[in-house]
Amino acid sequence: MKTITMMLLSMGLAASVQAASIKVKTSAGAVSVPSGYTLLAEAAGDLTRDGQAELVLVWDTGEEGELGTAREVRIYRQEQQQWRLWHKSQGAVLSSQHGGMMGDPFVGIEIKNHTLVIDHFGGSRHKWSYTHRYRWQQDDWYLIGATIGFGAVCDKQSLYDYNLSTGAMKVRITEDDCEDEGAGQDQRYAYRLARKALPKMAGFYPGEHKLVLPNKALVVYY
Repeated sequence: MKTITMMLLSMGLAASVQAASIKVKTSAGAVSVPSGYTLLAEAAGDLTRDGQAELVLVWDTGEEGELGTAREVRIYRQEQQQWRLWHKSQGAVLSSQHGGMMGDPFVGIEIKNHTLVIDHFGGSRHKWSYTHRYRWQQDDWYLIGATIGFGAVCDKQSLYDYNLSTGAMKVRITEDDCEDEGAGQDQRYAYRLARKALPKMAGFYPGEHKLVLPNKALVVYY
């Protein structure tokens, strides 16, 4: 009797697990995800320099938080002609209402130079933009570069390009005065910052990391 009961419990558990997952078609093939997930973006390319393409999918999980629904990055590798989940994490793609008046800040993803590139854009009168670059190294995904833009039309506009791997930081600041045709000249700075441990993609949240630049009253959040 115990054996039959255990078999029924196991069958019920397996059925509930299957019911909790759904098959979703992508341009590269079908994958399994939890029920309630919605596909937002996809990109395919060689991320590990092995000559084989990986598949990166960004999902809206449907899980509500303080700033809308949470997003999840899932990376797949092909095994026996099927896409198998290799990595998943939340944080690198901002929640659905994180863009302020602009709403959803997520712009898209691409695979470039063997790195995963994620773009965001948001704000109100003053707009901000993030481009973060992640690379597979030392058996994990790490942030290696960030480009941050902030400013408004007819006002100051700043662009920061930060190479976390080398510590190199390039800054361009433009005073954009629409009433003064002579305004708009760029100020450019270059820094070599102390190298720090690279943040992992899992749990990294764009815009929550503060960086104070030397010799100038410049603070940037990446």
